[in-house]
Amino acid sequence: MGAHFGSIQIRTDDVSSVRKALEAVAKETDCKLLVGPPVNGWISTFPIDSGLNEQISKAIAKRLSNDIFHLIVHDDSIFAYFFYRGGRLVDRYNSCPDYFDEVSDEEKELYRGHPVLFQDLLPSPGTLTKLEALLAPDTRDKFIYEQTRMRQFAKLLGLSNALSSYEYLQSGERTEIEGWNKFIHIPDQSAEKAARKEAAEALRRKKMELKKTGLFCNEWLPPCNRKDAIFSIPDYCADPITGGFLVLWRRCVGFGYSPQLHCLRPPWVSKVEPMGVNFLTTSPDELVIHPKGDLIAFRDKGLRLWNRSEKQPDHDFQLDAKPIAFSGDGEMLLCQSGDGFKDPRKFIFVSLKSKTVLQTVQPEFSTGDVLELHPSNRFLLTRPTENQLGIIDFQSSPLSKVVFSEANPNAPDFMTAVQETQQPELRAHWPLTGIGRGVPKIMNAHFSPDGKLLFCATTLGLRVYSWVELLASTGEMPKAKFSITLIPEALQLDLIHSDNYVYDVVFDEEKNRLLFSGIPGTINFLNLNDGKSGIFIDPPGKSPMWKLTLSHDRKFICCLCTPPAEDRNNKPPRLQVWDYQIACKNVGP
Repeated sequence: MGAHFGSIQIRTDDVSSVRKALEAVAKETDCKLLVGPPVNGWISTFPIDSGLNEQISKAIAKRLSNDIFHLIVHDDSIFAYFFYRGGRLVDRYNSCPDYFDEVSDEEKELYRGHPVLFQDLLPSPGTLTKLEALLAPDTRDKFIYEQTRMRQFAKLLGLSNALSSYEYLQSGERTEIEGWNKFIHIPDQSAEKAARKEAAEALRRKKMELKKTGLFCNEWLPPCNRKDAIFSIPDYCADPITGGFLVLWRRCVGFGYSPQLHCLRPPWVSKVEPMGVNFLTTSPDELVIHPKGDLIAFRDKGLRLWNRSEKQPDHDFQLDAKPIAFSGDGEMLLCQSGDGFKDPRKFIFVSLKSKTVLQTVQPEFSTGDVLELHPSNRFLLTRPTENQLGIIDFQSSPLSKVVFSEANPNAPDFMTAVQETQQPELRAHWPLTGIGRGVPKIMNAHFSPDGKLLFCATTLGLRVYSWVELLASTGEMPKAKFSITLIPEALQLDLIHSDNYVYDVVFDEEKNRLLFSGIPGTINFLNLNDGKSGIFIDPPGKSPMWKLTLSHDRKFICCLCTPPAEDRNNKPPRLQVWDYQIACKNVGP
């Protein structure tokens, strides 16, 4: 995904007049803006939603007769501007006017840009020629990233504080911004900040109360500064040795702090226990652990194995691959080499005893994401596309595919379905931003220890399938043995609802119970003995849960919580550990 920039440049030093106009626009359009101080005769304004809405600058121009530039970069694929003078739209430009839909030659000419109309703003006569060359129609292929064109445009006009957005500034990306300490927010956020502060304090008190009951053990944020934290993500797994969890923190994009491997263990103190691993790259991943816990595998410039007892890497393994899983008996490690693009994907079984390759399989078709190794070590479950499961048979090598689909053939058309959601009995479940019609997706999948059942986390909810029936399927997945959909009205109308998204599922074999989580932010349960289901843990300050892991002794459960979409640019993910045994007592058998 490319960058999104959006700023509105107002030619004036009159902060008071600009502020008064922007307060009226914010109220009229129900938007938020960040407003900077005058720099070189221009005041920069950054509207919410990356400043992509041209109606905001149009509303500003109605109230201010000053020269106004609205500069936009969409997904690094389009640079556009709107120029207002005397309250009227005088000129406009779009580097790719037919990006979304094909447009006529007349419309293309309209968006060609005519800098001669604002040449009086240019610092020197020669600048006009440079601007015309920058905006020429034949330059589309010269810019891999359209932010480069926007940067050059702003420089030629002498515009500072142009290349950013509301969201980037709020998340702390302010390196090129002048006078940040003089920026103001419109509307005033004093009351909102006070309410957030009060809510945060209430959340802290609630967590402390849950800690006293023993249900909530603790939570951990990325071990870095705030700027790096929002780009951090952990890999983690249950640790058979300590009864806790091993956590690999690293920055998932760009460069920042050094990756760190920690051990979280009872009594769950806030201070983490470093494992002493020195990494070769800035973003190692694919952390897996041996069934006995004495060997850790991860990808870090190829496959790396770390011997915990010797506290050093095993240098006998030289394989350009990533680990997938240790076999249940601990004698083999399954790895994957190749990226599926330049190099074909191959799956490799390595003997941990002889440290030699036992088997290499190259599937004939694209395998997609790897999900889980079957307990028999014979099958590998993959996801070729978002709504498909792929099954690799290591004894016969072919890749079979089955499609996950639960479309309701009797559902109304989309607009009728949307109108249905406005009925009073359904309205509470149906924010219009949370629905749509599309292909159901498989988010994750895991096997029961005996390999007889497959548990699928999907965008329609939780599904449990017979593995034997799935193997015998041709094209379509069989009917689910168990099915949980939190908002069943969605299935009746054939709509995808965000609150039905399940991201992960884990199985407690002893209790024959499934735990699952997703966008709603609760941990839910399904008892396979009697079909009973409900909320297992209802955390305060709920946010989407991407991953669940039970500790090796089934005493604790660790979950990865990510900020909701509206906070993703300014809040980091966090790990929480809950006491599974206490939660079981609270829920009952």
